Amino acid sequence: MASSYMTLEAIRAAEMLKEHSIAAEIIDLRTIKPLDEDAILCSVKKTGRLVVVDGAYRSFGVAAEVLALAAEKGFDILKCAPRRVAFADTLTSTSWALANHYYPRAIDIAEAVKEMFNISGVSIRMPALAEIYRWMSLTNLLPDHFNFCLILNYY
Repeated sequence: MASSYMTLEAIRAAEMLKEHSIAAEIIDLRTIKPLDEDAILCSVKKTGRLVVVDGAYRSFGVAAEVLALAAEKGFDILKCAPRRVAFADTLTSTSWALANHYYPRAIDIAEAVKEMFNISGVSIRMPALAEIYRWMSLTNLLPDHFNFCLILNYY
């Protein structure tokens, strides 16, 4: 799940992970009330994995609700613990130098996926902007098999 700019970071992460034969099903929830539980659980059933990306604090947000849904209604279909990539539960940084490490980036999402698959020692390359635009134009051509899903949400 990503809001606003985090959606672009999730797309960049999916592009980076392609090079390692990891495909992502990206779900755009569009709304959080009502929450599309069927779409979330259907994707988790297909992939057995879940990474939730949220442009808000880790605690008490939409990401926490999606993880609770996965735990309550999809626990038996999860192959491993779901991951959450969100803002740290600290004060928001105001300086550029601190903000650069505060807000999650595509590499943070990719690292969460690597953790999920127990992949170590593999470096992930950041994609060029042209690759991101190409991927965005092909989002309706998803592969038949997905290894995990990212849930995207626009506020």
